[in-house]
Amino acid sequence: MPKPGDVVTLEFAGVMGVKRRPAVVVSTDQYHSSRPDVVVALLTTQVTSATTQMDHVLLDWAAAGLRQPSAYRAFFGTYVAKQVQVIGHLSSRDWTHVQAKLRLAVAVVDYRAHSMEIRRGSQTVSRWSMGRRCAVSICRPI
Repeated sequence: MPKPGDVVTLEFAGVMGVKRRPAVVVSTDQYHSSRPDVVVALLTTQVTSATTQMDHVLLDWAAAGLRQPSAYRAFFGTYVAKQVQVIGHLSSRDWTHVQAKLRLAVAVVDYRAHSMEIRRGSQTVSRWSMGRRCAVSICRPI
């Protein structure tokens, strides 16, 4: 089963027909444990057109198993895991950039951007991210 950040190739049906294309796996191991498919985002060699906030020109494309300079684009698809072939893995710096671009493109909460703690009296009993500090029944902004 492919892992998050793996660079894969797959048969992609586009306007000009079916073409073998590179993509990066963006679904999680938890997703893979209960599903037969993987979620991918396409990679393109059209790096000059990768100009939106959701695009990232790969810095270490050759180390990722790609033959040409490439860019991540927020264009997603799902494929049965058996249909994709792993050819490499993004470097940690490229994967970090792609994950940041994913947060811009997909409606998920970035819990790391905030912090929260639950207090019982003067004792902190739990802390996690949300941007608010909560007493037993009263929440107020930090």
